[in-house]
Amino acid sequence: MSASRSPNRFSTRRGPSLELQRLAVLHSYDVLDTVADVELDDVVHTAAMLAGVPHATLNLIDAHRQCQLVTAGFAGADSARADSMCALHFTAGEVVHVPDAALDERYRANPWVDGRLGRVRLYASAPLVNPAGFALGTLCVFDTVPGELSATQLSGLHRLARVVVALFERRRQTRLADGYADEARQHATQALQHVAQAQELAARAQLLAARDAELRLVLDATSDAFLAVDADGRITSWNAAAERMFGWSAAEALGRTLADTIVPPGEDARSAGYACFSATGAHPATSTVEVPARRRDGTALVVELTWTPVEVEGRRRTYAALRDVTDRRRLEQQARSLAGIVAGARDAIVSVDAAGTITSWNSAAERLYGYRAEEVVGRGVEGIAPVAEVGQLLEWLARATSGADAGPVPLSARDTVGRHRDGGTVEASITVSPVLDATGAVVGASLAARDTTERRRAQAALREAEQRFSLAFTHAPTGVLITALSGHAEGRFLNVNPAVCRMLGYSREQLLGKTPAEITHPEDLDAPGEPVGPGTGAAHLEKRYVRADGAVIWVALDVAVIHDDDGRPRYAVTHVEDVTGKRADRQRLAASEQRFRLAFDTAPIGMVIVGRGEDEVARALQVNSTLCRFTGLGDPDLLGRDVRDLVHPDDRAESSLALAPLLRGERTHAELELRFRHADGTVRWGLLSATAMTDPVLGAVPGAVPGAVPCAPGAGPQVLCLIEDVTARKTAELALRHQALHDGLTGLPNRTLLHDRLEHALAAAGRTGTGVGVLFCDLDGFKAVNDSAGHGAGDDLLRKVAARFSACLRPGDTLARLGGDEFAAVCPGLTSTTDLLAIAQRLLQALHAPVGVSAGTFVVGVSIGTHLVTVGETGRGGEGRDPRARAEQALARADAAMYEAKRAGKNRVHLDDDRDGGEARRTRTARLLRELRTALDRDELVLHGQPVVDLATGRPVAVETLVRWQHPQRGLLFPAEFLGVAEDSPLVLELGRRVLEESCRMAAAWVAALGPVAPAVHVNVSGRHLESDSLTGDVLGALQRHGLPAHRLVLELTETTMPTITPSLRSDLQRLRDAGVRIAIDDLGTGFSSLAHLTELPVDLLKIDLTFVAGLGRDPSCDAVVRAVLGIGQALGLSVVAEGVETPQQADLLRRYGCDTVQGYLHGPPRPEAALIEVLRSGAPVGGGAGADRRTPTAGG
Repeated sequence: MSASRSPNRFSTRRGPSLELQRLAVLHSYDVLDTVADVELDDVVHTAAMLAGVPHATLNLIDAHRQCQLVTAGFAGADSARADSMCALHFTAGEVVHVPDAALDERYRANPWVDGRLGRVRLYASAPLVNPAGFALGTLCVFDTVPGELSATQLSGLHRLARVVVALFERRRQTRLADGYADEARQHATQALQHVAQAQELAARAQLLAARDAELRLVLDATSDAFLAVDADGRITSWNAAAERMFGWSAAEALGRTLADTIVPPGEDARSAGYACFSATGAHPATSTVEVPARRRDGTALVVELTWTPVEVEGRRRTYAALRDVTDRRRLEQQARSLAGIVAGARDAIVSVDAAGTITSWNSAAERLYGYRAEEVVGRGVEGIAPVAEVGQLLEWLARATSGADAGPVPLSARDTVGRHRDGGTVEASITVSPVLDATGAVVGASLAARDTTERRRAQAALREAEQRFSLAFTHAPTGVLITALSGHAEGRFLNVNPAVCRMLGYSREQLLGKTPAEITHPEDLDAPGEPVGPGTGAAHLEKRYVRADGAVIWVALDVAVIHDDDGRPRYAVTHVEDVTGKRADRQRLAASEQRFRLAFDTAPIGMVIVGRGEDEVARALQVNSTLCRFTGLGDPDLLGRDVRDLVHPDDRAESSLALAPLLRGERTHAELELRFRHADGTVRWGLLSATAMTDPVLGAVPGAVPGAVPCAPGAGPQVLCLIEDVTARKTAELALRHQALHDGLTGLPNRTLLHDRLEHALAAAGRTGTGVGVLFCDLDGFKAVNDSAGHGAGDDLLRKVAARFSACLRPGDTLARLGGDEFAAVCPGLTSTTDLLAIAQRLLQALHAPVGVSAGTFVVGVSIGTHLVTVGETGRGGEGRDPRARAEQALARADAAMYEAKRAGKNRVHLDDDRDGGEARRTRTARLLRELRTALDRDELVLHGQPVVDLATGRPVAVETLVRWQHPQRGLLFPAEFLGVAEDSPLVLELGRRVLEESCRMAAAWVAALGPVAPAVHVNVSGRHLESDSLTGDVLGALQRHGLPAHRLVLELTETTMPTITPSLRSDLQRLRDAGVRIAIDDLGTGFSSLAHLTELPVDLLKIDLTFVAGLGRDPSCDAVVRAVLGIGQALGLSVVAEGVETPQQADLLRRYGCDTVQGYLHGPPRPEAALIEVLRSGAPVGGGAGADRRTPTAGG
């Protein structure tokens, strides 16, 4: 048993060199040897519940161990990595599914499987892959018994694994965020310390300033203005510096108040400083304030006022020193503005001193080079530019600061490459400016660096866009005209592409400079034209152009106006499409629409157009008179009505399901037979054929589906429904169906219907656990009635017996006439042989009384064989062999028991209890399976081929390959001796693949030898092979390996497999059919399949079962079935092959019924490969004649 894997959308990173990286990533999550949180515990328990198993674990694969971080259903513990099941595959990035680890070569010796650490059987795991692609471990579920998980469960396990990785990622991100928060708190503490230091420095500076002012008070030669005021606020002292600063002489200033001298008029906001100064003695301490002042001529200035109040000989006086800080304040403001500009600049700005040492580094520089200011201030400029260029800058600084003629500044206004902190390169354009002191001497340099990455990218994008535009313009399939809307060429073509030149028949040089009017048809000059003037916008129009050769074409123009940055129109870009053909198509479409309306209204079949729009979905928009007659309703009753309301209530759900994909726009066609209600209350059968319709003018609009037919222009998406009255055909078909499934004499079910009822009963018994009773009845003395009273009396007696037997059975039991005087009954729901024997006794007693008919009274008896199919034989949950085979076996055992009753003296019941032969059969089956396994290994299985013949020419058109076993002791064995055993075992898949492979090889050899006339090959496909996931791959692989064209392969499926075909299997068959492989239904008529299955499956060919062919001309029911199958094939467009043709009479009847191809011993038995190729190579009609071997092959051969 092999593990199944599901693809993972992550690409895991593997390889010995990456293992250390993987371990580093695993340890970075900090989850090893930790207590798992609740979320992880929930995920693991959810995985166990999702899979429906008792155990789940979250495994992390470390260097030398497996850490079971979280477990569910058992106590986890770390184990060696070498013992881990997950370590074998966790880096593959795939979901692993092992139904039984004890049978898997990779795991059967693992300690977790063989009992040393556990006994794991069912095992599934999903990889834990982080976003970087590293595998961390797995999320596993397991059980101690074998089992299988569905695709949905495996997908859910995969999703839970991604949830685990997401929880790991969140935990790591949380840990990183906590670290960043701690770092931020440290930075905040450092900032507060810097503020405190700054405040301390400011206080010291104020103290020094006060001391300095006090010293200047006693210095008569101070450069600052010095004055004093008395208690009345008048000036008492005014030094020379004050005269220069304010323009008042000492004589003029003395005795004046400050307000009359230096205080600006209306300076209320600043007067508080002067008020404090005037209030001498109000503040005993020295104070300094910055206030506005004015000169005598009215010029404003800013002064720094420092005053000290003193008291001399009882007089209060205030001394003040005033310093003109106007220029300083202006420079400080400029410096602050410059600092703000530098700090907010998008360019990196770096200042260096004369030695090339960095003195400032703005935010843009931090972003560009990756270094913070504190990391680079005080260091050299190495890294901003290459070493050679930095050396040139330092040499220039050295010459400039020494006073020598340094020449032009190097490294200025040029692109260069620097280094980023992370080691990468920085492409920048650097401009260097010298920094001068007040004397004009060079004291340093300022470097401005602009990141040129975006500029280079934009330039490259611009070049690429220009190139794309040029290519699109030159190679565009539609014409393009560019017209000037301003300048000297206004109204003329500036550029044209090759497509429009070809369209109009001009060269590019001939079109350039022309106006649109010069190529417009004269009759369209007065019509609205292209917007080629200022103020016009986009437009779409159709008009006529005149080609250079004089031919007139219709064109569709899409015009767009291009404006400049000021909004003025500069160019008009006109896309030109030749729509001459489209206009002709529209005209033809209009004519077609008119014809459609005429055909719609007069059609002999009912027609209705149904809306698909939001407000008219499924509602009749248009109906014809035939539909009115079919429904018995008039136009007013039908228009606007939901067409599904016309359907019989029992068929309404089916009609809704069929029409829903068309109404949603998902399909283009649907066809089904439904019952419709007529206004008079009667029921009529109609064949509904619905086809999606789309607007041909609008083209691909929302809701349009590929393959839809056009509807009326502008009508929007619709559905056209054709309803053909098939009431007469359906009535005949139902009658034929009843005839095919019932005995014409007694009206009882026939063998076919009995077989179907038995199969259903066996399937139900497997679900409920009850048994199914099978009774096989053969009348005793019936031949004497026929011989003495004639067949008419015998027929009357059979009808009477059928009525008596029917009265003995329970509701739900099935009584059938198998032919002649044989009857059989199927009795489901039995719990013991006692119940079965009670029913048999009632049947036996039903014939104790003589049977009276018109010809007389007769005494007949009945021999009854019974067999009870128990739960073990039916198989629970649908397990076991093919239903048809189980039914055949049950009937065969009841039949054998009936013969035992005959041998025991007739007119009695015999119970088949399998006490004698069961063990022997099981022993024989086991031995046969061993030999068959050896036969496959030794290539003892060979293929014979039986031709499928064209009945008109007698020449082979195909060959059905039939398997034989060349047994080393028993000789050539037919399929009946081994195929039934194989179909109950896994060997049937390998056997089917071997037959398919050999059949393709043989067919390829026929093609090589015979060329186009080589026959196709028919290959039987077993039910188990059909239900496996490998059929499509097996078929396509065999075709490819042998080079056989797909259309030369026909796959034969038995009719009994049709009801078991799922939608996914139907898709696989459709894929094979799309590739060219043909599909045939074999043994048609034996499985009682619904005709709907034939319409739903991708079928190409039907094969009539040989049992019906054998009854041709002798049993009317067989003739009816054959004709019905041929009619079905003709109605569905399918080929039909009749199997088992053994006599010329059968061939003649088939030819008269319309059958074209046959297969059977009349035209040749199955032959070995060498003999078969000789027959095919001869090219003569094949035929075995009356002396041909009549051995009819069974299942597959």
